[in-house]
Amino acid sequence: MSVLGIINQKATHGTKIDWWGTITSVIGFSGLVYSLNGSSYRLVAFIIAIVALTIFGYIESKVEHPLMTLVVFKDNQRISALISRFFMLGASMSYFFLMPQALQRVFGFTPLMASISFLPLTVIQFIVSLYIPRLTARFSNTSVLISGIVVDTLGFVLGNVISINSGYWWGVVFPMIFLGMGQGLIIGPATVAGVAGTSDEIAGAASGVVNTFQQIGGAVGLAFISAMVNGLNGADAIIDQAQF
Repeated sequence: MSVLGIINQKATHGTKIDWWGTITSVIGFSGLVYSLNGSSYRLVAFIIAIVALTIFGYIESKVEHPLMTLVVFKDNQRISALISRFFMLGASMSYFFLMPQALQRVFGFTPLMASISFLPLTVIQFIVSLYIPRLTARFSNTSVLISGIVVDTLGFVLGNVISINSGYWWGVVFPMIFLGMGQGLIIGPATVAGVAGTSDEIAGAASGVVNTFQQIGGAVGLAFISAMVNGLNGADAIIDQAQF
């Protein structure tokens, strides 16, 4: 559920809208992203982000109808799932940002061919996701989630060690197999764990927090990798990292 959806839901039920929570959260998260790859006043943006997010947390703990109820964060399993979702999207968005540039630079692919080259990852992720209900029923949701994190991490490590210079099939597709499997194993179980054990009163808020962590994770990850490779071509960044 998006922030707008939560606001509309509250307005429909005649409850008071958490305007200050909305404003401070937007300022905080926007400042955090800008502090990573802004062109100027990055330290100022970071300080503003910390202050705004601190105020946001305080507001949410005091208002009667918070935008993001803090009860959601009182469960360790739920927190672990949110953190997993945050870092998975951060790493994935960075990969999706750099790899198409590398494919065009190293192999001379057109933008269309570069997008088609991601089919191995997408197809495998889709196939694995179909078996999630069976896997969680047999091994538990937590076990599947942890396995997904391990496999996804292995995919990134293999891509870095093998290097894109080894060719498309070996240097790109082979790591994509593990990335697709890992992401397929993470997304569903992480979503389930993010809302598991919640009451009817906070189920919607918990779902909103899951989506928020996903979106913020992708934005922060992309901002971070953009700052890291600032001045480098996307392909150069991948090649340099692989050779290192």
